[in-house]
Amino acid sequence: MRSPTRSIAGNLRWTRTGTVWADFLLRPLPYGFRPDKDKDTVRGYHQALLRALPGESLLLGICAGLDPAAVVDRMITGLDLDDCPDWASECQATLQTLDEVGPGRRVFWLSVPLAAGVARFREPLRAAAADLRDALALPRAGIPAAEIGGYLRQADKVAAGIPAPFRPQPATAAQMMWLHLHAQQRGLFLDLDLPEGPDANPDANPDSGLGGALPTWRTGGGLPEPLLDEGGQSDRPSTRGRLTANPLDHRYLKVDQATAVTPVGASYQAMLVLTDVPTDGMLFPGSEFIGRIDECGVEVDWAMRLHVRSSEEVAKANRKALVNLNEQYGQREGELSHAMNALDR
Repeated sequence: MRSPTRSIAGNLRWTRTGTVWADFLLRPLPYGFRPDKDKDTVRGYHQALLRALPGESLLLGICAGLDPAAVVDRMITGLDLDDCPDWASECQATLQTLDEVGPGRRVFWLSVPLAAGVARFREPLRAAAADLRDALALPRAGIPAAEIGGYLRQADKVAAGIPAPFRPQPATAAQMMWLHLHAQQRGLFLDLDLPEGPDANPDANPDSGLGGALPTWRTGGGLPEPLLDEGGQSDRPSTRGRLTANPLDHRYLKVDQATAVTPVGASYQAMLVLTDVPTDGMLFPGSEFIGRIDECGVEVDWAMRLHVRSSEEVAKANRKALVNLNEQYGQREGELSHAMNALDR
């Protein structure tokens, strides 16, 4: 499988389909066993977040490893351990415990497509040209600085619309690499800790389109390209077995990193899709099934594809549906009149 990302600049990704995405890391809000009043507040923040997103956004909840040394380092930051030997002993014991437990956390990743504007037709053509250059082993063309700055300003507007408690932080190229590797190594327990990123404040972020130097443009050639094997067909002992096997008997995906310098083994991944929710709605609080995933005892990543429509778009669709309904009513009324006349005769 070819990597869908062909170019990166700051927290922007140019894909092979011509769409430009802005990636952010979101801070989770405290929820847990808090009173219903606090849960209502958190729910309101999430509603505001969804309403602020344009188009078909993508929200990911990724299980990430946590370096025990990083946890203990936060425990001793700003302290002189010579003055508190008991606390030093406690930190040492904590480090040993965390090494045995293998702590982790959930990373919340938001990807938002940016409006193409005048580049609506140019970007797909540029993406096709990039694929042709790759096929011919030619260098990839760069991205104009003015275009990078324009998309960065759009990304800053998206970040400004996200409720402040989520503290949106622009993703870095190292974090994008981490996400790609994580998707290919699920279940192998090879994840490193998520690389640290810059501050989300545009005044302190040199990658911001509102000030400072523009980020360095780079290609997506460094992103690994795995082999995807649906149902693990390559594990069959013979070609005949592969042809006669029922694909429904092996509902999993085998992901093999064929281009890896050091073989790491294949990752076998199963995917579940939520098809529907109760017609009468879901009880709140009490039905937050996404939050209960962490209690299942298995590391599970989840993804939400969000199609957000504006109130104007919904109102236009409702008006169109109302016109169609009135036309159908008029047609049916005419048919009924003809039927009544026939009965009278």
